[in-house]
Amino acid sequence: MIRQPHQWLAAMTAVLLLTTSASSWAGSGTGQRASIDESFDANAAELIGVAGHVSIRHHDGHDIRLRAEGPKRWISDLVRRTEAGVLVVNAGSLSGSAINIASGPGARAETRIGSLTITSEGGVAIGGSADDPPEVELYVPTGTPLTVTAAAGEWDIVALKAPLSFELVGGEVRAGAMTSARLSVRGGGEIEVARVDGDLHADIAGSGSITVLAGSVTSLKSSIAGTGSVIVQAPAERAELAVSGVGSIEVQKVRQEPKVRISGLGTVRTGYRP
Repeated sequence: MIRQPHQWLAAMTAVLLLTTSASSWAGSGTGQRASIDESFDANAAELIGVAGHVSIRHHDGHDIRLRAEGPKRWISDLVRRTEAGVLVVNAGSLSGSAINIASGPGARAETRIGSLTITSEGGVAIGGSADDPPEVELYVPTGTPLTVTAAAGEWDIVALKAPLSFELVGGEVRAGAMTSARLSVRGGGEIEVARVDGDLHADIAGSGSITVLAGSVTSLKSSIAGTGSVIVQAPAERAELAVSGVGSIEVQKVRQEPKVRISGLGTVRTGYRP
């Protein structure tokens, strides 16, 4: 299903709201920073509205360890809790002041977390401030499912060999092997996954890109609204593919006849041969 552009703007609004208090603090130029190092009895992780430099790593323990360092106000607003065996990390409260992301044609809003600037189009830039963006490290056992929503910045995710769900609103993501993946880019941004063995959903609203480098996909569902691109360098048993705009979807090979819908000047290549 193709999601309309206003939906990724809503996602961008969410991350802007989530980071409002941090961005206003960073603009003060005080340079105060804080850190946490905590462990949680959980078997899955969910990160919401986290922006910065984020690393997901393996460790030998049975718990999940969270280390974070960043602006003092950002750390104090970082919510950590466990729900039914899931560690939930929320980068802020939605009760903060609203941000007007568009006041007229061509208008653009931006928020800043240290030297990390996020625009309403989903772009992320580093620089322009003495304050560094947050640094987050999450240590998990192999096989830990990970869900990330309204994320921005630079992300490095180890081969979890587990399900991954990731929504990016700006920045770059590099991830290892996953058993299944649900990937989405809202605005500009890049997601690259080394391998997917299982179901794959890849959706773009904007100009972003999603690339899967290897694997064996059971069911592939992909949609693009805009100028983005999806590249799956792995065979898929079956596929449902849709492009609205001038985007492109390219799959190494689809074994069963795919369902394809194109609206606009976009392209779809499946390698299917009846």
